[in-house]
Amino acid sequence: CNLSSISRRFEAFGIIEILNSFDLTNQTVLIPEGDAFIEGGDIIVDKEFIFVGQSNRTNKKGLEFIIRHFSKDYTIIPIQVNDQPGYSKFLHLDCVFNPVDRYDVLLYPL
Repeated sequence: CNLSSISRRFEAFGIIEILNSFDLTNQTVLIPEGDAFIEGGDIIVDKEFIFVGQSNRTNKKGLEFIIRHFSKDYTIIPIQVNDQPGYSKFLHLDCVFNPVDRYDVLLYPL
């Protein structure tokens, strides 16, 4: 992830120690560019789908990063979380949208 809030950006470094405990020789670790913001609560992976919440916290460049790196293997579905331009009273996608099974989701109307 790359957190949009400056005060939270160093949180991502907390995982480095965990990542260093794995053998990542044959793995790829992707890090979004500086102005591509992605927060975990805006990403829901469900089988062959990746739902991406578009909010103040996960921006268009973050969505483009996910599309660029994962659209070959997953169907990427953006979902607008902001209920007003530049503002959202909802923290993340996972606060308003949750897949239940292949055909049903729990959805809080925006």
